[in-house]
Amino acid sequence: MGEDKGKLAELEAILYASGRPVSLTALVAYLRLGSDMEATALIRELSEAYDRDGSPLEVSQVTGERVVLPLKPNFNKQARRFSMKPI
Repeated sequence: MGEDKGKLAELEAILYASGRPVSLTALVAYLRLGSDMEATALIRELSEAYDRDGSPLEVSQVTGERVVLPLKPNFNKQARRFSMKPI
């Protein structure tokens, strides 16, 4: 369980810091996972945690098996004033 929490935190850090979609292949390599399925399970777990906690962030899968960590659209107006980049 502790290792899963560590991998989940690493996944969150990678997605947050990248600011762009990251491929499943890259996540498998950076997180030292065994497969895309393992990465997908971690992504699902992180997404469920954000939903459960009412986070303004969401995990989104985009074309080409890539994952990104954007704000939920209903928080864009509040964040736009403070963002250094376009939202």
